[in-house]
Amino acid sequence: MCKAGHSRRALLCYQEAFPKDTKFMVSPVDDRFGITKENWFTTKVGISRIMTEVEKIGKYFGDFIPGRVEK
Repeated sequence: MCKAGHSRRALLCYQEAFPKDTKFMVSPVDDRFGITKENWFTTKVGISRIMTEVEKIGKYFGDFIPGRVEK
């Protein structure tokens, strides 16, 4: 289990570390801000926390994205 806002990055990390035929079940839990996939964009704190996760996904996995353009 992990926070809903972090679940995508966590899943990607698990998928990278474990054999490709491993199946994962993600069970996100609410964090203290109540951020979910349905409401993250409705508050400043939700947007900020999720956009930070998006940046981290890019840092962790950017080298694996075909055609990625560096800034």
